Amino acid sequence: MALAMIAAAEADGRLPPGGPVVEYTGGSTGVSLALVCRAKGHPLHIVTADAFQPEKLDHMHILGARLQVLASDGGRMTARLTHDM
Repeated sequence: MALAMIAAAEADGRLPPGGPVVEYTGGSTGVSLALVCRAKGHPLHIVTADAFQPEKLDHMHILGARLQVLASDGGRMTARLTHDM
């Protein structure tokens, strides 16, 4: 899915070579996007929360994504947190 998203945005001109990608996620989509963006040379900015598994956040970071981690209410996803992300 991540490869298809990036390829489509590149093909129709929405994403120029080396252009940045921004996504809010906390899971597998973020890891996949981090891998694809690294391979294709796009900087990736992920907006996420500390409510998600730290291993997934670490994986995105290791693959080169810049993470903006929002604080949750006791590790829980809430409507407010989703809105803030």
